[in-house]
Amino acid sequence: MTSRRVGPVRRSLALSSATVLLLGSTGCFATRGDMRILQGDINTVRSESQRSAQAQAQALAETARILQAVSDSLTRLSSRQLAFEGDARGEFRRVNEQLIQVQQLLGQSASIVRSLRADLEVAGRTPIPPSEATTPPPLATAPTPTRGTTPPATDAAPTPGLPGPNTLYQDGQDHLRRSSYASARIAFGDLLLNYPSSDVAPEAQYLIAESYAAERNLPAAETAYAAVVSKYPESPRAPDAMYKRATIFIDQGNIAAAKPLLESIVKQYPRTDVAEFAKERLASLP
Repeated sequence: MTSRRVGPVRRSLALSSATVLLLGSTGCFATRGDMRILQGDINTVRSESQRSAQAQAQALAETARILQAVSDSLTRLSSRQLAFEGDARGEFRRVNEQLIQVQQLLGQSASIVRSLRADLEVAGRTPIPPSEATTPPPLATAPTPTRGTTPPATDAAPTPGLPGPNTLYQDGQDHLRRSSYASARIAFGDLLLNYPSSDVAPEAQYLIAESYAAERNLPAAETAYAAVVSKYPESPRAPDAMYKRATIFIDQGNIAAAKPLLESIVKQYPRTDVAEFAKERLASLP
């Protein structure tokens, strides 16, 4: 039993050596019994070699099967991950497109409202024909303010014949569309001078800054953007103006002035879209 545990190669060498010794010791007169024993050992070695080769082949085949199964599993996982990422990107894209559509609709609605208000302002300034004029009711006497109180702040009385704030705003936008930046600033400036507390005043100030930026007059644009924040800090345009100022400073290489502005956006207006842009810009600054 011990001799059968020897490897096939060693067993073959041992048998060959035994054969040579047997033939040498007997003077080439080996008996038939010896030859049968020798032949049986040779057959045993061959069988063991075949079984060993078959076992190795089976082991290799099983290893290949396992590796193929692992590779298939990884391929399926990778396909699922890619499909998930693709679905997620598609869903985000659809959401962004819907948000853009909503913003466009809101912008169109706001533009329509401003246009209607401008039409009403123009209609309110249209002189009434004498035949349709009626005697106006007597003016009520304004109450005398109590000493020590401050009368409520109102817009300064506009120049007679001056268009209303919405009309001036529409005029300024029309000039901007035609790239008539100086004329746009005149319209917006009249609006701010005569109607400083109008709901379109922050937008007018912001568009003045945009007109300077379009002309690449960056110092004037930076000053106009700063006026948006200082005069109308609660306006939705305030964080946009701060970001535009920071961008101007970055373009000029003034990183020390840009960083505080970006940090203020993140701190004061954390829920705005521009706050996310400010975070990304801060991360990219040295």
